[in-house]
Amino acid sequence: MLPAGEHDAMMIPRTPWHATEAREVLDALDSSADGLSGVEADRRLDRYGPNTLRATPPVSPWHILLVQFSGAIVWLLVAAMLIAYLSGERLNAAAIAAVLALNVALGFSTELRARRAMEALIALDVPSATVLRGGKRIQIDARLLVPGDIILVEAGDAVAADARIVQSAELRASEAALTGEALPVDKRATPAVDEETPLPERATMLYKASHVLSGTGHAVVVATGMATEVGEIGELVAGIAENQTPLERQLDILGRRLAIVAIAVAALIAGLHVLQRGAIADVLQMAIAVAIAAVPEGLPVVATIAMAVGVRRMARRRALIRRLPTVETLGSATVICTDKTGTLTGGEMTVTSVLADGKEWTVSGSGYAPMGIISHAGRPADLARDAVLAAALRIGLLANRADAVLDGSRWLPLGDPTEAALVTAARKSYAAQASGPLCSPGISGGRQRPSAVS
Repeated sequence: MLPAGEHDAMMIPRTPWHATEAREVLDALDSSADGLSGVEADRRLDRYGPNTLRATPPVSPWHILLVQFSGAIVWLLVAAMLIAYLSGERLNAAAIAAVLALNVALGFSTELRARRAMEALIALDVPSATVLRGGKRIQIDARLLVPGDIILVEAGDAVAADARIVQSAELRASEAALTGEALPVDKRATPAVDEETPLPERATMLYKASHVLSGTGHAVVVATGMATEVGEIGELVAGIAENQTPLERQLDILGRRLAIVAIAVAALIAGLHVLQRGAIADVLQMAIAVAIAAVPEGLPVVATIAMAVGVRRMARRRALIRRLPTVETLGSATVICTDKTGTLTGGEMTVTSVLADGKEWTVSGSGYAPMGIISHAGRPADLARDAVLAAALRIGLLANRADAVLDGSRWLPLGDPTEAALVTAARKSYAAQASGPLCSPGISGGRQRPSAVS
């Protein structure tokens, strides 16, 4: 089987699936509401390839090692070491070699650990998908999805491929990773939208890299791997080369200037000694000594150690730095401008205040962890006494289809983030201990409000 992106038929003809009725999409892909048979799915997998994005080739340790010798300062040190060795200054040559070895070892070990950590994280991410194969519901590795598969999605699922919705029930999805928009998007099976509809408004489609926040749905896969929208974005940015950081450029400029100055001064001193009829051996020895003295042996090590310390500090804050010089670029940023909510934030919603009974109650704590108190003017809330506040919190809890769950050491939203924040606020007041609703119709196109029967 060829890798993703190298199949002749990988890129099936571009079709405005969002503007095509669900029944027509199934017919065009030679599929049905019961999904594909196992044999047909295997045949299409051979034809279209695995549902994976084209991976960046792993960087070998040898490449990382060679990169450590790419700066002008480093080459200046190498030249100084060779000159010292050839001129008999073995002690100076050994000292410069030790500095070079320390600099290379620090940079190599730090970058190698960071790259291996990132590769390990990627290897852990093996998503699965629930599909219908021959009418039977099964769970498979998402890499085995093919065009024509029927996928089943519900709240909390990651969408593993681009798909046209064929059935839906109060389905909402977050497409922040694809479009940058943090607000949930309502999804539906019918009617089809106009062909010119922009991607963020295509209500009949689910896209790879998006997440289902609420509801359920069935959708037929129309594109996999590099043929997906997120795959095309990856294709566009794949050719962007890594540029030198300002620190790397400045060190290279400094190295070149030092080399020119060292050569010029050595040549000047040599010329003066020749004019004074000095011995050639003495002239060369003095010129070499001046050239070596002009090289800042400790500069690369100091710069590497400073960047390595920055990498360690970022690691404590759960951030992996792949290349050492990136730390300097990040440290130079004074203002970060972004026009998309959720692009740089964690996407967490938190209730910070509640207006009830003419009072503004302050809610402490952040995120979805039920740690915090509700208070007014320094007095903690008493649900038995503050009946209006208790009713407001209980309404937010009952007319709600989301939840906040503990995953390891982190509390995560299950469903709509805003509704999950209401659940957390109720838990902070112990209102969540009350019995749940008997039924809870959600928001729909005809009913622009949630409700609950308790």
